[in-house]
Amino acid sequence: MKKNLKNNQIKMKSPKIISLVLNNKFGILEAQTVEFVQDSSKLIQLKANVGSGKSTVGNALAVGMSGGSERELPLDMKKYEGVDLEEQISFGDTPVFLHTKYENGKLSSSVYIKDINGKRCDNPILNGSKFTAASLRDYLKTEMTFDSESFISENPKVQMDFMMRVYKDKLIDKGVIFDKKSPLYQGSILYELEQAKFERSRIYNKVTELNAFKSRLEGEGWKETNIPDFINVSLIEEEQKVATKKYYEAIAEVDKEMSDLSLKAANFNSVIANYNATLETQKELADAKLQKEVDAYNSIIQKEIDLREEIRVCVDFLLVNNFTGLKEQYESLPKIADKKEFKPTQITKIEKDENNKYIRVGNYSPEVDGAFVGIADLRTAGAILIDKKSKIEEPKDEDYKGRIESAKASNRIAERWS
Repeated sequence: MKKNLKNNQIKMKSPKIISLVLNNKFGILEAQTVEFVQDSSKLIQLKANVGSGKSTVGNALAVGMSGGSERELPLDMKKYEGVDLEEQISFGDTPVFLHTKYENGKLSSSVYIKDINGKRCDNPILNGSKFTAASLRDYLKTEMTFDSESFISENPKVQMDFMMRVYKDKLIDKGVIFDKKSPLYQGSILYELEQAKFERSRIYNKVTELNAFKSRLEGEGWKETNIPDFINVSLIEEEQKVATKKYYEAIAEVDKEMSDLSLKAANFNSVIANYNATLETQKELADAKLQKEVDAYNSIIQKEIDLREEIRVCVDFLLVNNFTGLKEQYESLPKIADKKEFKPTQITKIEKDENNKYIRVGNYSPEVDGAFVGIADLRTAGAILIDKKSKIEEPKDEDYKGRIESAKASNRIAERWS
């Protein structure tokens, strides 16, 4: 595009708004300059909180493009007295300025361009004709907005219908499919919007089902300040599982220790049982040894007796032959010890009491005595384990059940509120 500022001529190309300058306060908007993105592949999207001025910006743009005619505006200018704004519209390389003011109850607009030094040049020429605010308005309505009344309407449905008509082909290129019978419709943005509406209906039905209306909840005494937080019931159930697992693990650990004690006790008892089982054999061995000792002793005594008898016979013979003094000597001889009598070894088994436990009533072999000491120690350790096991508390189902039911009741209120 070429421009000749000397003749104030403009060769028209597709126009677009570059900026909006508010010289005075406009509604809730303070005086400011708004510059728009110049990427033709993007739509300009205004995002802000409710009441922050999105609609007011739209109204400002509408006033600027009105060309000084209130008839073209879908708003009451009495709300915006003192309007003084300037829109910069690009026609290729040439920016055109549309200045609009509202004074003395009247709206007026003027159009001009600026040279490279920023000097204002009035009465620009468009395609050989004088370029006025009204002609620029009509041109923009045709070339840029097609239907400015719909574009600047405050009715969202009117705006949406306008956007659908204007950008239908572009939307289809972007995957926005309007034909519900098209195989491409499912998965498209409109399909997702339709599903979102179904979901909204489902949620509303759920709200109705839950009686989840704020007025009813407040009537029951629930307000935002005392609505309970949602409680994860599965966490309570998991907590119960963990507690139950710990309980049985603790019981199993004590049972294992008691089993180890039982095994040791069995070993000690086997020592005692083996002692009883071998008593007969021990008796036979002891009797045989004692019999041998008695026989050997008595054999020595018998030899002494036989010798003494021979001496006596000799003494008697000498006395008969008048040998005197021998009798006293014979009688002074030491007395021969008596022979030993064999007495069988006495054996006593280790008896059990009414609880089938061995009773220690005397001293036994070191092995048996050690077994009795070991059993006594094991009984002490066993008593400690029994006491330890008795103190392990089993998680009560009713405690967790009560917490779960309470959580569910609380969640029903939280769900209704949400």
